Amino acid sequence: MTDYSIYIIILQVIILIVVYVFRNSIPTFLKEKAKNIATKQDIGKITTEIESVKSEFNKDLAILKSNLSLKSQSNFSIQEKKRILIYELVETFNTWLYSIVNFSFSGYNIQNIGEIKNHRKNLEKYKLDFNVIENKLNIFYSNKEFDELKRDLTIATLEIQHILDQAISKYELKLYEKHHLEIEDYYKRTVAQNEIQTEIFDITGKYYDEMKDKYKEIVRLNSIFTEFLKTELEKDI
Repeated sequence: MTDYSIYIIILQVIILIVVYVFRNSIPTFLKEKAKNIATKQDIGKITTEIESVKSEFNKDLAILKSNLSLKSQSNFSIQEKKRILIYELVETFNTWLYSIVNFSFSGYNIQNIGEIKNHRKNLEKYKLDFNVIENKLNIFYSNKEFDELKRDLTIATLEIQHILDQAISKYELKLYEKHHLEIEDYYKRTVAQNEIQTEIFDITGKYYDEMKDKYKEIVRLNSIFTEFLKTELEKDI
């Protein structure tokens, strides 16, 4: 067999490997990516609804704080303290909720994985901020319906945060696994990386599917909760 024949055989093998990699990996990438984009668009609509509620209450809170700042601290009544704490409760809750709903896995890699860790720390801070205002409000306000609505909404939010935490943990693990592959052969390493990337798409796809219905329930509970609070606030006017 001549050197030329050997060269042709090697070239054919390389071409077959490349075709195999692209044929088995690219369609899966495109399918999973399209599915994730469609699901994220649905979640995006829900995010807009949540942000709308958050924006409305933030405007009301700013007006209330401005009005109260015109009075001396000694003249604050129990009702005024209750009202401002209710607004702050909604503000801190929606900040916590929105930071969960608005999280996206897009754009992360082994180089910027620290940003995901920072996001998780921020989630805990936002939850703590909500708990602090919640405890303050308990001093000035007691209402059975309010407590039940708040409990249901808080539990539902903790559930979606738990789902997000689990998905992030799996996502981080796969990123590390993909980056630290100990395979010297370029084509075998490429195939292995593509298989891990497919698993990453599966993790994010499952996360978006699982969260979509949860988000809808959150929007429903949040709407009931905020309408109840609006009614309570109108009683004090």
